Amino acid sequence: EKRKAAKADDTSPVGDASPAGDASAADDASPADNASAADNASAVEGIETFAPMVWIKPGTFSMGSPQGEKKRISDELQHSVTLTKGFYIGKTEVTQAQWQAVMGDNPSLFKGANLPVEMVKWGDAVAFCSELTKRARKAGKLPEGYAYRLPTEAEWEYACRAGTTGSYAI
Repeated sequence: EKRKAAKADDTSPVGDASPAGDASAADDASPADNASAADNASAVEGIETFAPMVWIKPGTFSMGSPQGEKKRISDELQHSVTLTKGFYIGKTEVTQAQWQAVMGDNPSLFKGANLPVEMVKWGDAVAFCSELTKRARKAGKLPEGYAYRLPTEAEWEYACRAGTTGSYAI
């Protein structure tokens, strides 16, 4: 699971916090007045070990895969997608230690404090984001209008592709 920053009323995998309000397609830089949101994520009580978040600027990309690609699934129809708002996303997966600090348990099959948390149900990931938002707000570390949330499928693929067009981002 990943964490990131996004708009409070957006719906999206694990932890994301973005500014409220509309960002235009020209908003390709991290919002200056919200630039500390990513830094603040590591200072929230109980999540001191969180990795930094990175700003993903708006843009257009080809989502899905070409018909001739090996191991392509039939529902991966390739199409153009434009993200008009930038967003923050965790630089790394949420670790088991981070999950444990926030949720009080570790559902992972392959144990290790620094390993990514796995075996997480969607509802539990949403609950993780909600709890993280609650703690960050209580600690005064989350700017007004921000909330942690899961990224949308399009945001996730856009961030994972990292500007590449092939099967794998290398």
